[in-house]
Amino acid sequence: MAKIIRNSHHLEKEYIEEKSHRPLCFAAFFGMLITSVIFGIIYIKSNSNLLAAGSIISLIFGLVALIIGLRQTDEKAMILKSGIEGEMSTAYVLSKLPRKYTVVQDVNVTYDGGHSEIDNVVIGKTGIFVIETKNTKGTIRGDYNDKDWVQHKSGHGGTPYDKMFYSPVKQVGTHVYRLAHYLRKNGVHTYISGAVYFSNPEATIKISNRTDDIPIFDCKSQNHMLDYILNNEQNLSDKQIKKAVSLIRRSK
Repeated sequence: MAKIIRNSHHLEKEYIEEKSHRPLCFAAFFGMLITSVIFGIIYIKSNSNLLAAGSIISLIFGLVALIIGLRQTDEKAMILKSGIEGEMSTAYVLSKLPRKYTVVQDVNVTYDGGHSEIDNVVIGKTGIFVIETKNTKGTIRGDYNDKDWVQHKSGHGGTPYDKMFYSPVKQVGTHVYRLAHYLRKNGVHTYISGAVYFSNPEATIKISNRTDDIPIFDCKSQNHMLDYILNNEQNLSDKQIKKAVSLIRRSK
């Protein structure tokens, strides 16, 4: 079984922080509610229509702010939770590699003024691999060479909608470039391979004109992803592997 190393827990921290915003939304609403009640009491004593209007407006603004705040918080929390689930399922798949392989998750690499947050870097005898995880569901369409792809899915009410997102193939290409230069700068000279893994079992991938430069895998082809790693033609020494793991773990 491969060794799994979590370089950071930023998704979990962001998820907890986002969930903590819910009480703040309710606190803001109750602040508006108290303000509305105060206006109402003053209105009863003074019989001022202006104060009555202020009481109603305050209550309406409080309700609107609560609904918008909760919706935004829940949507972001759901995205973060999906990312965490994707990381966990990818780690489970990659852990099936032989024990001499190391998987480092949440790798940060900066090179030439650009920054990459890499989901998974696999290091082993057959080479170094950048594996980008996407836990999106629905039908993914596009051309392999396009900058943006389209996700077709159904909303909470069953209404279908489309969402554009940046091609993970392009994303991996950038990650590979930065990681390769970072390692080369620090004395590890080897070719970096890359792949995209759609971890959600509800994802259907329909990308045309694929090439083997950066292959695309999903839950149904996860064993092919392992074969892709195990059958790569690189031949790293134990010294190169150890140094690469150390550099990747402390990269920023």
